[in-house]
Amino acid sequence: MDHLFNSIKFQFEAKANAVRAGQMKAYMKDRFEYYGVMAPERKDIVKQVFDQWTWQGDQAFKDFFEQCWSSDFREFNYVALDVARKYLRHMNSSWVSFYEPYIARDSWWDTVDFLSPSIIGLLVIKEPDTQIQLMKKWIASDNMWYRRSALIMQLKYAKSSNFDILKSMISNQSTSKEFFIQKAAGWALRQYSRVDPIGVSSFISKHQLPPLTKREGMRLILKEEGKW
Repeated sequence: MDHLFNSIKFQFEAKANAVRAGQMKAYMKDRFEYYGVMAPERKDIVKQVFDQWTWQGDQAFKDFFEQCWSSDFREFNYVALDVARKYLRHMNSSWVSFYEPYIARDSWWDTVDFLSPSIIGLLVIKEPDTQIQLMKKWIASDNMWYRRSALIMQLKYAKSSNFDILKSMISNQSTSKEFFIQKAAGWALRQYSRVDPIGVSSFISKHQLPPLTKREGMRLILKEEGKW
């Protein structure tokens, strides 16, 4: 799939914008290099390239994903995720072992927040035992990004969410001073409040949680009540 990668690279280089690249790099705390290609342009390029491609098997895709992830430019991480989501129908829960290590590679919220709920979470959405096993493993990790991933893995689950394990994980992390953990816990509660606002409100009121987690978790509930 080198030709696909090179085709995308050629178009990224043609559309490179130094000013935007600097702004994007600054927004990401100077952690990554950018071409300066915005999301709509990137997605159009990916669509054009992959409209001419049919699934060539697992290994071909894995090689392409790794090639993208190893690029010096962050846009290629996003390309890898865009394409993974596009071809998710060709994958099952056995792919978790492939994607899981990427949570800890060049980690920041932009990739982690897609990998966990929109890739891995969807691969195991119909396998409750696998979900629980993953979340329990990740929440016990020394790596903060795995703990964040555990908290947000169910964001796409709606009524299928396991609220009991979510509450357990949030309680487990309630003393964390890490912004990304506090925010993730609140985000997960806010999302589940669409399904069970009473349950979420009750949980928040009965537990000692960081103010950020409480504020984020109650956002939709208070908005509905006209108090936000």
